[in-house]
Amino acid sequence: MGWHPTNVLEAPEDIRPALRELARHPKVVALGETGLDYHHLPSEKPEFTAVDDARYQQKQADIFRQQMEVAAEFGLNCVIHQRSALEDTLSQMQPFVGRVRGVFHCFVDDRPPCDESWRWARWSVSPASPLSKTHKPFVTPLPPYT
Repeated sequence: MGWHPTNVLEAPEDIRPALRELARHPKVVALGETGLDYHHLPSEKPEFTAVDDARYQQKQADIFRQQMEVAAEFGLNCVIHQRSALEDTLSQMQPFVGRVRGVFHCFVDDRPPCDESWRWARWSVSPASPLSKTHKPFVTPLPPYT
């Protein structure tokens, strides 16, 4: 359960009360997908501008932070969605090091930043491989790690 980053414009300003209520259910073990996705920004459409992109990215950051806060409160894992926003995603995660753990459900960036982030956090990465039919067209498999 969670709020996907590409749907944040429909999110209320504060999703924590609703998440807290849902997080109390004994079968809930993680929040997500949550994270940042800058791959398709509003300004790709002619009626939007860079100002709309900044507002969209800020809303994603706010909703991501709120979900990480609730995960830390309840001792839940997070399922992270990240696309074209690795540095900002890692920056958003930094305050939760040692308090939240989880998995990047799909990882398509270079390995060095990935390796660096795992030195300070308890996160795992699903290799960039087709995890589902919906991801297959967008994900290039990584070579084996050596």
